[in-house]
Amino acid sequence: VKVTMAQAIATAESQVGGKAVSTGIEDENGAVAFEVEVLKDGRKHKVLVDTQSGQVVKTAMASNERHENG
Repeated sequence: VKVTMAQAIATAESQVGGKAVSTGIEDENGAVAFEVEVLKDGRKHKVLVDTQSGQVVKTAMASNERHENG
C-alpha cells in the first residue's frame, strides 16, 4: 500500500470540506480503497480513496442511516 490512512483522511477531508469521523477498507469492484466517512453540516459523506494513487475514487452521501433528528 502506497498511501497511508492518514493521507487518505486528509484527502477526504479536503474533498468534502468536513471532518473525518470513521475509516475503513472497501473492496470496490475488485479494487481496494480506503473508505473515509466525513461529517459536514450534520451530514455524512462517504469518500473512497485509492490505496495506490491516493486519488478520490468516489464520493457519495451516506444514505443507509436513519436521521435521528429529522
